Amino acid sequence: MTEAIRTLLAGLIDYAGLFPPASLEMAEAQRKYASYAAGPHAWALGRFVVPSARLDEVDPSWRCSVIGMPARVVDSCEIKVAQASDVPAVMPGVIAYYEMPITEDPAPLAGTAGRAKVRTGGLTPDAFPPAAALAGFIARCAAAKVPFKATAGLHHPLRSVQRCSYDTGSPSALMHGFVNVFLAAAGLWHGGGEAKAIATL
Repeated sequence: MTEAIRTLLAGLIDYAGLFPPASLEMAEAQRKYASYAAGPHAWALGRFVVPSARLDEVDPSWRCSVIGMPARVVDSCEIKVAQASDVPAVMPGVIAYYEMPITEDPAPLAGTAGRAKVRTGGLTPDAFPPAAALAGFIARCAAAKVPFKATAGLHHPLRSVQRCSYDTGSPSALMHGFVNVFLAAAGLWHGGGEAKAIATL
């Protein structure tokens, strides 16, 4: 493993085992996260993603990202909003990712502690946005210098056709790869054009 790859992926992968497609019970999700944290790829592992109502069930020493408004200080939280210009404030010390429609402009978050979040997939093929739409969102984040997080559907390193869930009979979809997304974002952040980002995606 080269130092460049470690730098690229260090802490990049948040663990959302409680949510689709895995949809694990809390005990199993925590067991798997603890196993990954003690394993050879722990350096790439990020936060444990948990609904705000279940935060008290999680080891308080873990780095967590809470879905919803957190009741105590955590590493980060993720809140769905209709637009970037109307976001709720969170407690000091908590990084807030505001999930917004892929067509939204995240520029109002520039210069604040808020960050953007975009959904890149789901349980049905139509939940996966076209490369051009995703590149456009990332380009707007880059132009405004707003950090962002991508969620849902990024379960494979490279763009490929995969099943949407582990359920029998689940449909398949052309999914974005997390390495493709990372490289497209890096290119746009450093002045690359949208056409190249679309090709990278």
